[in-house]
Amino acid sequence: MLDVSQELFKVHETYLQTARNKSFNALVYGKPGSGKTYSLRTARKPVLVHSFDPGGSKTNREIVDGSSFAVDARFESRNLKPAEICDLWISEVDRLADNGMLDSLGTWAIDSFSTWINVLMSKVMTIPLPKGQRTYPGVPAMSDYQILGVRVREIITRSCSFGCDFILIAHVQSEMDQVTGGIDNTLASFPSLRTLLPTLFDEIYYARATAGSKGTEYQFQLANDGLFTACSRLAASGKLQAREPQDFLALRRKVGLE
Repeated sequence: MLDVSQELFKVHETYLQTARNKSFNALVYGKPGSGKTYSLRTARKPVLVHSFDPGGSKTNREIVDGSSFAVDARFESRNLKPAEICDLWISEVDRLADNGMLDSLGTWAIDSFSTWINVLMSKVMTIPLPKGQRTYPGVPAMSDYQILGVRVREIITRSCSFGCDFILIAHVQSEMDQVTGGIDNTLASFPSLRTLLPTLFDEIYYARATAGSKGTEYQFQLANDGLFTACSRLAASGKLQAREPQDFLALRRKVGLE
């Protein structure tokens, strides 16, 4: 018969050694100017940012040094077609994964989801479909959205499995509820992904910028407040407040993720 205590100990040792259990992953979304990209300065170093927003890398330009903070801005290119950017990015991620870079980094970030997802969709739309499924050139068919959902799930799941922290920067979209007349603040994305994407992350933070007597205060909202969706598995320890300063390292330290 198996020794129960020994078997449980083996399981526990495997758990402790799994990189996924030592890393931190977060979906950070908010309005322009809410500190989303700037907050990457507080992430565990060295930081590698894959920038897809044209000019988006300028926010942290003065601290980019190629050692503790690096930005790969090739994916901002206006000279490549979106599908070509997708091929370039996938090839680069595979290279970084194969040489162990994504297990050795402190943080890997994608900025931002809005442009990244359009690049992925452009690649999906290169897949031939039966005649008539794409009614208009450049307009995705229903099956394109289904394929995109599968690819996003695969990519995010893989991205969160490495030893580094993984952060995805995204934008918020405000819409009026046609039934209640209230404002619905959701992730700026295709409707099919607004529900899927949050399920793939441990941490979902809404970035806030609030004017005060001492200037603008930048915070992460970690819990739902009826207006914005946010949640945190780390907050289950009771060591985090519903709102915390935009400081990833400080959040890690508070919950013991040194």
